[in-house]
Parts: sequence; structure tokens; C-alpha cells
Amino acid sequence: MDTLWLSNPTLAYRDWQAREAAGADKRPFSARSIVQHQGMFEHFRRHLLAKGTSVVAFGADDIEAFWRTPEAITYSQATRMRYVKLLDRLCRHLVFAGVRKDNPAASLLASVRWPDEEPTPQYLDAASDKQLQAYLQSAVDDLASLRSCAIVATFLGTGITAAEGRSARMGNLQADAAPPYLLVPAHKTARRAHRASF
Repeated sequence: MDTLWLSNPTLAYRDWQAREAAGADKRPFSARSIVQHQGMFEHFRRHLLAKGTSVVAFGADDIEAFWRTPEAITYSQATRMRYVKLLDRLCRHLVFAGVRKDNPAASLLASVRWPDEEPTPQYLDAASDKQLQAYLQSAVDDLASLRSCAIVATFLGTGITAAEGRSARMGNLQADAAPPYLLVPAHKTARRAHRASF
């Protein structure tokens, strides 16, 4: 039995992810996925701690209680699916390691599925949009605040998604073009997201 799961589950999870964890295609997870999975694991572990249980003793009722927490209630269908897959992988590993006797997440795999379509975009009303634009144009005192304002302004002024923003580079911003635009990289064809005048 791997006793690290009993004494320090956070360290045990990180060690397992680094050494053994892999996706459905048996390839190791990317560095970004590992960080996301560790964050998800920690969020669930803190929930278990608050409920007075642990990763080696939780049951299906603890998972159900997790879905009812204020943050988890807001999770998208895709995020719930990621959690279920994470918990199923975790429990299968713990059963194999002799730390658990069951996998309470296994039955959930049949009840959740990946979304069929993208979520509906949410937009600010016109008044809130103008208010945010005015705020972003106000003077800031330090470099960190300026950077934060620039990031929010880029999202507001181009309408790109968070994933598109993460993949964009400085060279993609064409500020001197008429009109200015951000070249958004894509798997097949890149697109131009014109920058709003504000």
C-alpha cells in the first residue's frame, strides 16, 4: 500500500501525475493539463477535508455534495465531465495501489458526457460595456495594473476567447494596420479580430 496517499495526498497526487498518469490515448498529460488536474484535485481534496473525509475514504455521496457547493454549481457540462474523469482515474489508481477498495466515480461516467456544442457566449449590455471601456482608459499607477487593464481591453476590444488569448503573441497584434487587428492563430485557418476603436 502506498502510505503517501494517507499522509500527504497532495504530494502523492503530484508524484503520480509526474510518473504515471496518462490520458485516454495512453500519452502523458501536457504540463498545462497536469497543473489544471492538480488544481482540480486540490479543490476536491479541500471539499473532502471540510466534510471530514479523505481521498482514500470518500464515497458517491461526497461527490454529490461537491456538485452542490457554490462554485461547483456553476460548472459547465465540460468541467463536470473533466472532474468525473479525473476522479475515476484517481480511484482506479488508488484501488490498484491497494489504498481504496472501490471506485465511487465509476458509475458517474455513464451519467455525464461531453457537451455537443459550444456554450452560448455571454455579452455585456451596452451601458456596462461603455462603463468598462471608460474604466480601461483611465490612468493607472503601476505596471501590474496597466498590464491587467491591457489584457481586459484586448478581450473586450477584440472579442477573442480565453484560449485564443493564451495562444496569441505580440507579433499577432497589428496596431498600425487600418483598421488595427489581432491575428488569431487557429488549427486550420487563422482569423483577424479587429480591435475596437476605444
